[in-house]
Amino acid sequence: MSNGILDSFFTTLQNNPSVAAGSCTFVVAFALVAGNAFYAQSGVHPDPIWATRDNTITQSVSQNVRPVKTQLFAPKTIPTPATGDSARETTGSKRSELVASIQAALAKKGHFAGDVDGLMGPLTSSSIKDYQTRIGLKATGTPTQELLLLIKQETKSASKSDSLSGLIADNTGSNMGYDKNLVKLIQSGIINAGIAKIDADGIFGKQTEAAIMAFQRDHGLDVTGKPDVQVLQTLKKFKWIEPSQSST
Repeated sequence: MSNGILDSFFTTLQNNPSVAAGSCTFVVAFALVAGNAFYAQSGVHPDPIWATRDNTITQSVSQNVRPVKTQLFAPKTIPTPATGDSARETTGSKRSELVASIQAALAKKGHFAGDVDGLMGPLTSSSIKDYQTRIGLKATGTPTQELLLLIKQETKSASKSDSLSGLIADNTGSNMGYDKNLVKLIQSGIINAGIAKIDADGIFGKQTEAAIMAFQRDHGLDVTGKPDVQVLQTLKKFKWIEPSQSST
């Protein structure tokens, strides 16, 4: 009987060679795929048709698989830039009485619109530079005692008459319409220039007035006898006022 089956099988192969070849090819290919799937793989199939376990917790995956390294990145915080005079340096910033006085003096003249807080910020520096440019100084934006004296003197001069007769003198002949420190600074410069021998006492009297007039005539300035900005700038130009004096 077995011989009859084999004869029929071989007869079918002879009569249908293409079917026989295709069947043999399928059987061989199926055997190779099945053998590879069951015996040649070290872990589970990455995308099985029927998944019965979560791949994240399965223990069937080979431990020889190289772990993936991850790195945690924290979001970068970008500070919002401040505007106006509040954009000042917070590290080591201290309130300065000199800065506060300059801010108040500039605000009185309408050249500063920020807060009079004594803190040096961009708005304060810009206002100082604008004022220095307007009066012909180098625009450094640096607050100095000399700058404060100039602003105060200009403010006082603007509120008074240009005539010397409009200034009120006390019993010693001193004129109270001028800042004492500014007068003393100009007196020191005139002494250094060799114009006159006067006392640098900050008192604006007749001798100081005459000395200033002589200085103004010698340097082509308007002869007013007043301790004004032009006199101070000229003294500074010729270095008759030392930097250490102008910053005190």
